[in-house]
Amino acid sequence: MTKPPTLNNDQVTIWRSWLLGYEHVASAMERTLSPYGIDTSQLRVLMLLSESKGHRMRMFDIARAANRSPSRLSHMVARMETEGLVVRQPCENDRRGAWLFLTDAGVNVLHQVETPHMLDIHRTFIDAIGARDFLAIGRAMRKVLEVNADPKCKRTMAQYEWWPALD
Repeated sequence: MTKPPTLNNDQVTIWRSWLLGYEHVASAMERTLSPYGIDTSQLRVLMLLSESKGHRMRMFDIARAANRSPSRLSHMVARMETEGLVVRQPCENDRRGAWLFLTDAGVNVLHQVETPHMLDIHRTFIDAIGARDFLAIGRAMRKVLEVNADPKCKRTMAQYEWWPALD
């Protein structure tokens, strides 16, 4: 039996700092979004749809891009449909597939959360670390995504203009 790798003190400290920092930033985001009736996962879906041609995407592609299982995404989308933020329609050439469309109400929520969400991103992350460290974190997270992402998802990530710009 092979002995598992260990972490040195610096690695433990940095890993735990990253986890704690992520939890604090995520909690701040959730508190900001809560009055608008959405959470960060729902915001991610709304943003993906708003950035897509025709404000629509296939459910399978959203699940992949948002790192969600199809089942988990389906439950979340059902709640979003109830709120009128999205509409799901069968895919015309694939009986198992479905399209998800952003509604006017979904666009409205995106507009409402834009300013408070951007302020949160700056306050909890960008302004806290400074420009040089921000770019270093971007490069580091790109490497983490490259190593851990589903190979099919890499094509999805590559479509965003920020993906190659971190070099």
